[in-house]
This record gives sequence, C-alpha cells and structure tokens, in this order.
Amino acid sequence: ALPPSPGSGRCCKTLSFNGSFQFLSLICLPEVDCGSPPALPHSVMFWDQRTNMGSEVFYQCNFGYKNVGEGNVSHCNADGQWDNGSTHCCIAFLFFSHIVW
Repeated sequence: ALPPSPGSGRCCKTLSFNGSFQFLSLICLPEVDCGSPPALPHSVMFWDQRTNMGSEVFYQCNFGYKNVGEGNVSHCNADGQWDNGSTHCCIAFLFFSHIVW
C-alpha cells in the first residue's frame, strides 16, 4: 500500500539531526473515517455527510419526544469511532382520552 499523500490525511514535518546533517521530512497519517453515525431511536440526524475525524452530527428528537440526555451532538474521534452522544429521546407526553356520559 502506498503511504498517504499530503492532503489525504494529517501531515506534519519532522526535523532530525544525525550529527552532521539535518533532515526535513513530511510524514502523513491516513485520514480517520468513522463511517456513518449511529441512528438513535425516536430522533433525526442533521449532518453534512462527512465522516472524518472532527465531524459532527446533531440529533433532534421526533415530535412528542424529549431529549433527557445532556446534549445532542456526537463527534467523530481520532480512534475512528463516534463518541457516545448523550441524546436520549423519551416520550414527552401521553394522550389520554375519556368519555363523558
């Protein structure tokens, strides 16, 4: 396999010294891809279809449901996984009907 080229991942310059000469080299790491973010029950996702490190997905609970978690965003991390977003959609209200005689 060919190493990543500049622009295809994260690159950095390194400077080394062997006692007589200095060497400048460019090291590129492969692009991190988390794949599609997880779908959460009773919610819709808003995202730009990017799945690389640093990408975000926003979750919004469906009508009739409320987020009882601490946030609504999940991020693609350096380990290639989406973090466990704290979105948790629970039913917000119940409809009760009664008959009046």
